[in-house]
Amino acid sequence: MKAWERVRRISIEPWRTRLLGALLFAAAIAYFCGTGIWKLGSAQQGVVLRFGRVVRTCGPGVQLTLPYPFETLKKVDTFMVRLMPIGFKFHDLLTNVAPTEEECQFSTGDRYVVELQAQINYRVASPADYLLRIADPHGEDRSHILRKLGEEALTRRVARMSVDEVLYSRKIEIQRDAESMVQELADRLSMGVEVISVILLSAAPPQRLISAFNELTNARAYVHTAKEKAHGEAAQQLPAARGEASRTRNDAQIYAAKVVGDAAAAAERFTKIAEEARNAPEAVRRRLFLETVREFVARARWTIYPQSEGGRLRIHQVRPAEEPRPPR
Repeated sequence: MKAWERVRRISIEPWRTRLLGALLFAAAIAYFCGTGIWKLGSAQQGVVLRFGRVVRTCGPGVQLTLPYPFETLKKVDTFMVRLMPIGFKFHDLLTNVAPTEEECQFSTGDRYVVELQAQINYRVASPADYLLRIADPHGEDRSHILRKLGEEALTRRVARMSVDEVLYSRKIEIQRDAESMVQELADRLSMGVEVISVILLSAAPPQRLISAFNELTNARAYVHTAKEKAHGEAAQQLPAARGEASRTRNDAQIYAAKVVGDAAAAAERFTKIAEEARNAPEAVRRRLFLETVREFVARARWTIYPQSEGGRLRIHQVRPAEEPRPPR
């Protein structure tokens, strides 16, 4: 009996050894297939890590790696546009919870406080940098660092503007500058992301100061209306004033030309009279006397004509429009 059992044990042991080897080989194949064969979607890229170090990146399709723990592969969606809120959180928005003052309030250049809510649209441009360059802060997703970068960009830009520019006139400029600044900061940190856009969702004064802001807005609107009205009246009166000034200037130029011409003519006449006076002083003196008397008589309202009979004088009244008549 003992001899038979010994023979049986010897005949069974090779079969058990072959079975065990086959099971181990199958387990190894299954382990390799489970940890060394990867399938990536059309919008995905893979980062192959060998003992935690990046060895290569691969594109869509079936990819092979060494089994774990030698190599592993991390999938990253590089075509999906991701969203990162600034000034609020998506889960707070869904649960209707208001953001805190630290999250949404920013200070303007003229020392006002405004509440801003924005959104960063981005995608992963470099999967290796996105996975390994930045550590997860406090257990959060590493992309939350973009929130801090967006807050810094908005803080810098808003601090150089007035409250009116932030709330009304320069929103597009804020978005454009914040986009370029966030991209610059992300590249400096080698985050491996591409910032597509920064959208300013809302810009408003704090709720507890909304009435004061409304009064300030109404006052500024009144000032703006008064300025526009003054500009309109000035635009209406300015052409007339310019026309009047032009006429006055032309009249002054004409008068100046006339005075200069009269003065030049008088000077020339005086020069001629002086030359004649040197040649015939008595005739010139008599002529000047007669001209002076004629000029005075022409302006007089009463003219006295001597009578030839009896030596009496006849006084004749001359009206302004009437020319003096010679005696009969």
